[in-house]
Amino acid sequence: MFRATCDSQDVCATCINDEFGSGVTATDFGRADILKEHTEAMRRQQARATRVGRNLRSSSAFSMLGRVRCALSLVLFLFCVFMFLTSDGDKLTFLNQLPYEYQLSISLGTALVSSLLLLPSFSRHKVVVSVFCLLMLALGATMPSFWHFRVAETTAYVPETDADNAEPDAAAANGRLVDDKELTLFYDLKKSRPRDVHYCVFVRCDNLQEDTAPGVISYGRMEQSVRNLIRSSLSRLLYGAEVEINNSQNGSGVIFTVASVPGEKQNITSLLSRYGNVYFSDAAEGIYELSLDPEKMKIGEDADTSKLLDPMHPSFAELNMRALRSLRSEVVRASAKRLADANVNRLRSDICNRLILTLNDPWDTDLDTYNVLIEALVVYAPEGDTRVTPLLWSYFQTNIRARRPVSNEIAVRLAKEAPDKMSGPVIKLWQMNPTAWNEVAGVLVASVEPYIIEQLQKKDLSVKQLTDCLNYLQPYGTVQSLPVLQPYLEHQDRAISRKVSNTIDAINGRSSSAQ
Repeated sequence: MFRATCDSQDVCATCINDEFGSGVTATDFGRADILKEHTEAMRRQQARATRVGRNLRSSSAFSMLGRVRCALSLVLFLFCVFMFLTSDGDKLTFLNQLPYEYQLSISLGTALVSSLLLLPSFSRHKVVVSVFCLLMLALGATMPSFWHFRVAETTAYVPETDADNAEPDAAAANGRLVDDKELTLFYDLKKSRPRDVHYCVFVRCDNLQEDTAPGVISYGRMEQSVRNLIRSSLSRLLYGAEVEINNSQNGSGVIFTVASVPGEKQNITSLLSRYGNVYFSDAAEGIYELSLDPEKMKIGEDADTSKLLDPMHPSFAELNMRALRSLRSEVVRASAKRLADANVNRLRSDICNRLILTLNDPWDTDLDTYNVLIEALVVYAPEGDTRVTPLLWSYFQTNIRARRPVSNEIAVRLAKEAPDKMSGPVIKLWQMNPTAWNEVAGVLVASVEPYIIEQLQKKDLSVKQLTDCLNYLQPYGTVQSLPVLQPYLEHQDRAISRKVSNTIDAINGRSSSAQ
């Protein structure tokens, strides 16, 4: 509404347009350009929003999120494939130590995660991507058997007992099952360390099973526990040598490479017969092949536990002697401990002989089992047995070098049976710890007392050294030490003079009672 200055005057539309039209035109300068620019900006913003929304909804492989998903999926799956390829019999890896079921779980789980990451990464070609994901899952399900346990051979190895009715072994003409190509690592080891002693032991797996493919027979897989047992026992029996495990390329068994044996074993064939039947040996090259005997691997573990632990059972001694032949050091240690604690009266000579045979093996890498075997031997070996003294002396030296405690019973027995060997070490040990070695030194009076007398003749003898000498002479001294003790009766330390007096009285008392 327009209100005129005079109420009585009518204002027409033309007048109003003339009055205000010029002002509107003046203030509307550039408005059209601003509206046009704003409209274009809104259109661009709407286009960006539409594009971003479409990318987020479709997860296109060309978007950043799609690229990350696709790359992560391929890297994860290819890494799994690489792990199985590298575990295919060349070296000991994490995968080829696992049972088949665990390997299948790893491969199938990795393929499933990779396919779930890859499937939503593409907005188009859903059918092609789905087929690719199914192939990925199929490969994950067959990967362990395809690369690790599949055997290309169509004929199985025939034991020697059936050799007359069997076809010749296709592996080698000289009876070997693995050829030189599979032993490349062993030959390279010999070339790199020509002065060291190396062995290559191939252990055949005879448990055969029919493969999924018709007419294809696969060799049974060796259990991880069995592989670890052979590896640890080989290392122990060959003086702590380093043992490496490799699967044979045809899946017929496991190759154990023993590098740099510290001491050469003369009868390696007899040693390897503990695992099974040695059907090929080349001592010059250090190559041996054998078939695994499950019964020998389970010696010491196949007996009833209640019989092994019950000293009153009639078969207690026999079963524990059998357990001493086990390849597991922990089984040997437990059996020797049970025999020592029981101290049975029957079959004592047989137990002693079995302990001596067991101690002929090198036990440098397992001093705990070695010490228990020696302690059991002392229980059953009669005094004066010439076979026992060298074993006890070796035990004494080994534990002293390793700074391990030595059984007082064994040390006393050695002092009685080998005084010439024990006098020097016992004097040094007595100097460092007189209290611990007093009893052993007492057995060696003829060798130790001259040393004590020589010490007492020194002028710069400390109070501690004098006290240690008196502690030895009071229970073990003879009349030979009386002249050197007399001057110490006037010692300025009254405690020392009283101790000297008591020592002289003790020696005189033993001398008079002996007369």
